[in-house]
Amino acid sequence: MTTTIITTQPSAVVSPSQKAPAREWTTGLCSCFDDLPSCLLAFFCPNFMECWIAHTADECALLPMFYPGSTVAIRTKVRTEHNIRGTICNDCLLYACCPCCVMAQTKREMDYIRQGRA
Repeated sequence: MTTTIITTQPSAVVSPSQKAPAREWTTGLCSCFDDLPSCLLAFFCPNFMECWIAHTADECALLPMFYPGSTVAIRTKVRTEHNIRGTICNDCLLYACCPCCVMAQTKREMDYIRQGRA
């Protein structure tokens, strides 16, 4: 009697040519007038905005309070899960230069995704 041991799960093989091309963010980094309430919230209550973004991304809402880099990590998660063009380095630099704009853009993108348009 022969016993077969499976060591890896079968998965679909996707060649690089079948992968959809990366897309851009649906709004620009400085598109504050597209969603003024989000921009004002990010500017005047950034801790609340970071917690809201974490919660919407299915992460612990208090993560930004205990892990300072979590907003960049969540932005990177959203970007990679939804095939948005960019790099981790770019995410970090943007957040270091203009965190309010980054938070507002991430919230706008997540709203867009939740509405089923992405």
